Amino acid sequence: MMTDRASDSENEEFIISEDFVQSRTQQAPLTGSIDFDGLLQPALQLHQDLAKGNGGQAWPAGMVLGKYLLLKKRDEMKNASMSVRP
Repeated sequence: MMTDRASDSENEEFIISEDFVQSRTQQAPLTGSIDFDGLLQPALQLHQDLAKGNGGQAWPAGMVLGKYLLLKKRDEMKNASMSVRP
């Protein structure tokens, strides 16, 4: 949902009435662990906070990808690394 009124008028064709799509209910922040059905030890600690939209949650497609990588590509990824660039 857009909050900037100037942007609202520019993007009117993208605004969808809640008659068609209901707004997501606000969820409280949640911290838990995930082990991909026992494939990952120790389990990851996962904090999800949806206060500012969908960016604070583990997306279902990412969970499926994580499980696939653990099942099919574990050996290939043992020495892999990831870096985050600003």
